[in-house]
Amino acid sequence: MWLYRTGRDGESPIALYEYQPSRKAEHAAKFLDGFSGYLHTDGYQGYHKLPGNIWVAGYWAHARRKFDEAPTIGRARQRSPD
Repeated sequence: MWLYRTGRDGESPIALYEYQPSRKAEHAAKFLDGFSGYLHTDGYQGYHKLPGNIWVAGYWAHARRKFDEAPTIGRARQRSPD
């Protein structure tokens, strides 16, 4: 499922969901034809094949989660017997 959303500078926010059978970058390229701006995505490398007028901006949710889990994991390892 692809989600396209307008930025904060728009008059009214728009969110569009589009089903595609895969997450290939060609789907985003077709939908975003003529668009120039940022595409906020996960870390899938296929998105970096989009035209040069589309800049891929990744999100940090996966990395942040590891930082949130680190104190818990560290305590669990300290308690577990060897």
